[in-house]
Amino acid sequence: MSWNHLDEKAIHTFLDTATSLGLKWGMSNFIKHKDKVNEITENWAISNNYNIYNIKADYSKLTTKASRINEPTIEVLITNYN
Repeated sequence: MSWNHLDEKAIHTFLDTATSLGLKWGMSNFIKHKDKVNEITENWAISNNYNIYNIKADYSKLTTKASRINEPTIEVLITNYN
């Protein structure tokens, strides 16, 4: 079983509900990995005026095949608070 767009939307709904209840939250996620862009999460965060912070991470030292692909990985922290 793998994560898919329905799971992504379910977590967004959960976090939107938490926001409406006045709860603070933070979620890390990948906006870009290899040749894939997570437009669902990026658009959701932007449309809800959530804060998006780039995480400076270096995955180049990983020894997996995925890390040797010459595509940038963009990881972010999304929050509903400053």
